[in-house]
Amino acid sequence: MGIRVIVAEDDLATRKLILFTLSRAHGIELVAEADDGDSTLRLVRQHKPDVLLVDNHMPGMTGLEIAQTLSAELPKLGIVLHTMDREAQARARASGVFATLDKESPPEMLVALIREAAIR
Repeated sequence: MGIRVIVAEDDLATRKLILFTLSRAHGIELVAEADDGDSTLRLVRQHKPDVLLVDNHMPGMTGLEIAQTLSAELPKLGIVLHTMDREAQARARASGVFATLDKESPPEMLVALIREAAIR
């Protein structure tokens, strides 16, 4: 069994690129994808993945709000915040985020951070 991941990203093109990258990474299993805060919470609670890759700016809730909620409920969940927002990146640790990833980062960095978040 691989690292179980949920991807939460409201921009379809960005989400599809992430999904493509993860589908090519050995040992990573995509469990679900979400495009807003409410469905992210529901899917994480339902599937209990190892890692949540979450965008900060989504309809309903921000990634930081999602992280705060889920890190209290599921302390073993590795949360990676995917954002260009420097302020959100600075506040991420206090919100229960394991790591942040700039949206301009190369795909191999995304895969590496997901692996790290899974074994934290």
